[in-house]
Amino acid sequence: DDENEEQPEDTLLIEASYDSDREQGPRSTTPLSSIPRSARPLPAYTQAEYDALLQRGATRLMIETFHLEFSDERGIFAWADTALYEEFGGPKMLKGDFWKIQLGRRFDLDEDDHDGS
Repeated sequence: DDENEEQPEDTLLIEASYDSDREQGPRSTTPLSSIPRSARPLPAYTQAEYDALLQRGATRLMIETFHLEFSDERGIFAWADTALYEEFGGPKMLKGDFWKIQLGRRFDLDEDDHDGS
């Protein structure tokens, strides 16, 4: 019977490398940068979404290139572009799959780094 088979446990909780510091929830207040009031959002973003990313160190070029997203619960995410997908995608990733990458809660870029590289 399929009903009697054990369900696999969440491997994150049983891995030896698991540490509560790696949990995705916020643990403190993220320092925010001030942004100019004239910063207009890209067409796909509301002003609040765009401001949240800029305050956390993202640049307009990064937001546009990687389609960045931010949520209070999980932080900043990027969607892999074609080049990343082709270079790092494994055989289980199929054409049409999407790759969402968690980047943390804030960027600290060099002054001349406008694209996040």
